[in-house]
Amino acid sequence: MDLKRDKPLVDLVFAAYSVVLAGVWMFAAETAHVGRAMVALHLFAAGLLVQLPATGVRGASPWTALRRGYPYVAWVLAWSELGWLHRLHVPVGHDAGVLVVDQALFGVHWHQRWAEIMPWSGLGEILHLSYLSYYLLILGPPAALALARRRADLDRFTLGLMATYLVCFLVYLALPVYGPRALAVGRGVVEPVVDGGVMAGLVEALRRAGDSPGTAFPSSHCAGVTAVALLARRCFSPATGRWLAVWAALVVASTVYTRNHYALDAVAGVLTAGLVHRVVVFAECRRAGVDRLPAGGRRLADTERSWSLRRSW
Repeated sequence: MDLKRDKPLVDLVFAAYSVVLAGVWMFAAETAHVGRAMVALHLFAAGLLVQLPATGVRGASPWTALRRGYPYVAWVLAWSELGWLHRLHVPVGHDAGVLVVDQALFGVHWHQRWAEIMPWSGLGEILHLSYLSYYLLILGPPAALALARRRADLDRFTLGLMATYLVCFLVYLALPVYGPRALAVGRGVVEPVVDGGVMAGLVEALRRAGDSPGTAFPSSHCAGVTAVALLARRCFSPATGRWLAVWAALVVASTVYTRNHYALDAVAGVLTAGLVHRVVVFAECRRAGVDRLPAGGRRLADTERSWSLRRSW
């Protein structure tokens, strides 16, 4: 197998992440047998991912569907694992440092002041709905590419999105930050819902049902939606990218308004997505042997097919 051309980069990204998590579990487990089991599991997963055969851009089968869909399952499991690790050893949060930088950059803590300055129920409902729409924005584009059988574009989209999230997850392990709402709940301070609306109640219920502590900086909400907007320009069209950028901007704003994140978290999430996107594009160009990749969905798929034909010759 030619790792330089045949191996999907997303496999290598997840394999590297698994190796790092194996090292984390060596020191994080409460008991030795749990630690050994998790280390072995992660090393096995890394080896399996390295050895998995490539999937071409043509053809469809349950295997290819599983092959292209596993990163999204692994993404959910990785998020849940963060919560498990942080609950085993409740980390000391770095919120105080983030607040200092937040004040220095913006002159005011916008997670506190925004809803006070604009206590409008309509605005609150719109921004809380935007916060909830994050999941549709993240999963809608890859689902559309899968249904259209644009497999090369789906591979590219998945790589960019997963790489963005895994970089955020590594920061969470090294620099846990709880965020304003989670920190208030942890201290026993009962914060009222910002505007008492239906959407605000749904956001709070969602936070209580599935949040992982210590995962505020950088905001994965902001990083994920920014990555989607950047990837949409390449995998769909520049016009689609612009529309999704507007949607992403609403989600970014909502993370601060709902007090789930500091403004610094949001900015760091956007910058993280932009940096990861540039690194991923550079890696793809190196693999393709070109200076830059073409923009626009089907032309990208055609490029992938040409690589496959060259390999078959």
